[in-house]
Amino acid sequence: MGSIFGGILCPLLGVLLGIAASVLLLRRSRRQRYAEQKQRDEIERRCARCGYDLRGLELPRCPECGTLWGFRVPLDELGLSEDELRDSYERRRQERADRGANSPTPRDDGD
Repeated sequence: MGSIFGGILCPLLGVLLGIAASVLLLRRSRRQRYAEQKQRDEIERRCARCGYDLRGLELPRCPECGTLWGFRVPLDELGLSEDELRDSYERRRQERADRGANSPTPRDDGD
């Protein structure tokens, strides 16, 4: 009986412990990447100039300082009016909606 324990069970136990350790490290790594991505997303939703929270805005412009999302200068320094920005933003939104409506839908071959 001593030879069975030493010959088969010990190596098998070592392999199982190695697999368990690998799974735990993988889960920890995924959690860490998720936390880092969440932090990056939170930073990206803030105005680069004043730090205002930009989530849920109709236009990609900071209402606090006027900076366009992704820029570090106010809208008027870029030479754009709010009407031009609104028109451009609406055109882009409509183009995306049109592309989505024109995309092929999967057929149901069950009939």
